[in-house]
Amino acid sequence: MILSSLGIISVSRGMSYTAPLDVYTGASMAYSLRKLRSAYTGSAISVRRSSDNVSADIGFTSSGQLDTASLLNHCGVNSGYITKWYDQSGNGVNIEQTTFSSQPMIVNAGSLITSSGSVCMQFDGVDDHLTVLNSVFSGTNKPISTYQVLEYSTLRYNETLTISREYGPTDCEFIIPFRSQSNTSYGFGWRDSGCTLKINSFSTPTTGKQLLSQWSNGTTTSNNKNAVNLVSNYNISVDNIVINNITIGALKRGTISGYSHMKSMEVIIYPTNESANISGMESNINSFYSIY
Repeated sequence: MILSSLGIISVSRGMSYTAPLDVYTGASMAYSLRKLRSAYTGSAISVRRSSDNVSADIGFTSSGQLDTASLLNHCGVNSGYITKWYDQSGNGVNIEQTTFSSQPMIVNAGSLITSSGSVCMQFDGVDDHLTVLNSVFSGTNKPISTYQVLEYSTLRYNETLTISREYGPTDCEFIIPFRSQSNTSYGFGWRDSGCTLKINSFSTPTTGKQLLSQWSNGTTTSNNKNAVNLVSNYNISVDNIVINNITIGALKRGTISGYSHMKSMEVIIYPTNESANISGMESNINSFYSIY
């Protein structure tokens, strides 16, 4: 059952989790293979099966988890590819991919793709990505906070989430809140229309399921991996940035680069500095995914 008034979702293993967006409100976009908001009545994903290219919306079970029975029934012995990842924030910013060859896979020849027991979608690192036009982060020194649950399949330049200018007189502008920078470090970057760049590298990246959190007041940023702080209050102040694109799995600026070879389970983006809520949100995410 779903206890909507409390935001508590009963899960099949006899425990319960609190829908995070019921507690930590105000997200701009929220994508997940679990239910994030108890009042959300839509689907989780739209999936195309490889046999005849028919797509079907896949929702949640009463326990708030992805309805994998419906997913596997739709795909049969075929493979399934993500055409759309529905936004659960209430803002309707669904992120999608219409080109068949660029759609991440969630079912491989009748079997679910997983990461340490969690259902996930696989980005192939060649051309897979999901994208949506959105300009909420345009402006000067805009705050942003992000949470990503993922597994790197290959440690290289992985642009897991980018907020950028796809069209315009310059393709400089972007925000990359957290990425794998080759196989040597994590990193993030901000760049304005004059190509002024603020970028930092920190720690050693790892494969395996992980929670990457980032929060910024617009002039400084901090980053956690698995609730452990990697960098604090790094100066990322730049001039005005014009944003018209959100992409998961690549850096999209006129041309596309930095395709991510990864598995993805959850991406939540706030247009605010969520420093006060980082610990609580990380605990909520970890209680569901058992990451660390």
